[in-house]
Amino acid sequence: MNLDSQGQRLASFGKRMRQKPVVPLMLATLFYYFLFFNYGLDLDDEGFLLAGASSVLNGHFPMADFFSYQPFSYFLLAGFFKLIGEGVLAERIMLLCLLLLNVLLLTYISRRVIPSQWYLLPVVIYAFAPGPWYKVFYIFHLISVSAALVWYLERPGMKRIITVGLVIGIAFISRYEAGLVSLSLSIGTMSVLTPLIRLDSCKSRLRLAVTQLAHLLAASGAILLVIGLCWLTYVLAGKGDSLLMAIGDYYWDTSALSVVENMGIVSRFSLNGMFVEPRLEHWFFGNFPAGPGFDPLSESATE
Repeated sequence: MNLDSQGQRLASFGKRMRQKPVVPLMLATLFYYFLFFNYGLDLDDEGFLLAGASSVLNGHFPMADFFSYQPFSYFLLAGFFKLIGEGVLAERIMLLCLLLLNVLLLTYISRRVIPSQWYLLPVVIYAFAPGPWYKVFYIFHLISVSAALVWYLERPGMKRIITVGLVIGIAFISRYEAGLVSLSLSIGTMSVLTPLIRLDSCKSRLRLAVTQLAHLLAASGAILLVIGLCWLTYVLAGKGDSLLMAIGDYYWDTSALSVVENMGIVSRFSLNGMFVEPRLEHWFFGNFPAGPGFDPLSESATE
């Protein structure tokens, strides 16, 4: 009798796992990632993230004090360093958490937009080949914004569209290209799909237009709130002017002809040059180990 009871419980557990395959999928993904958890260290990319987070712990601010991506990823990793301890292990744990979160969010999206017999296919493909772990931030922001949009489209409302705006704002202060893509995706989604979803519930087209405008303004406000809080953090730390100067130096002037002519480091754009000629960002990455206070434009750096 006892064996029968155990068999029934096991059968019930197996049935629940088949009906809700997220748990076994996450466990299988976790086991799979542990197989290559120690994959070596690319100093030009992953080392750049580690050095930046360590610099944050020492009181330096990304972009303002050293060349970097936007600040979110460095502060996030610095937070993991505070919790777990500074080192590659803490960074790999953080990246693993983001990868698993991507799998979970992608499962949420797929179950709602793909037929039930196929919805696990894109999730399994991503889980099997997620790309370099230290490049996870860009895809994480795209997936998180997509999940927020799907959640919003299920039942459009003010709380949900503000959530979309907050997620896009975080993308802007982490990888601004992901923020731009997410913003374009959101505007297109709201313009095309939201009217189709709400057309039956909104008898007045004017009321629908006003609702859409209100949601657009709410999302825009949420985006600006995140960016504004990030900017305020820099200002309160006395890094506001340095941040503005860095934005001008790294993100605008680097593409100007004056930089090409005066520094002689970046070639003029050509398809061939994309693959065989040195790029300015590689030059910055190569010089970063000299320390956050290193000036790449000094005479000693260019000798």
